[in-house]
Amino acid sequence: MLSKERLALRAVWRIMIARCHNPKSGKYSFYGARGISVCDRWRNSFDDFVADMGPRPTGSTIEREHNAGNYEPENCRWATVKEQARNRRSNRIITFNGETLTLAEWCERYNLHQVTVGRRLNAGWPPEAAFELEENWHFRKPNSHIIEIGCFVGTLKEWCEALNLKRSTISERIRRGWSSQKALGYGC
Repeated sequence: MLSKERLALRAVWRIMIARCHNPKSGKYSFYGARGISVCDRWRNSFDDFVADMGPRPTGSTIEREHNAGNYEPENCRWATVKEQARNRRSNRIITFNGETLTLAEWCERYNLHQVTVGRRLNAGWPPEAAFELEENWHFRKPNSHIIEIGCFVGTLKEWCEALNLKRSTISERIRRGWSSQKALGYGC
């Protein structure tokens, strides 16, 4: 008789093979159809899979370190659900101060709400503003239009006040597709 752990491990192995090699599998479009497969050693032998992966730690699932790569010993490990979530193709990757992390990792580091920071980045805020690492960024609304010209960065309101321009005119130019710099009279 098989132990519970071994039965669970066999289920992981079967699901892994099905998602990569069975077009009728519900997850095939995300794996096999993308060209991801299981190496022959694992596909042909559950015992070889167990020998290479070792025992499955509680609460972990199999993860491909390079998610465009195949299921094979060099590319797979046991990972927590949180670790796996950080390795998805859909993650937003941000490089800031020479370090590259996912949006979730940056927000965890600075104890920020991911939705708020995501909205700021979508509005064009540079990371140091989106993460509120400088005092002068604290009072900006997440939907403020941030404009950077040379080494100067400011909201649309700040630029219009500094250049004595009508905000509604500049906003309309930007809405029509003008670059922020062109709308403010800098460049073509």
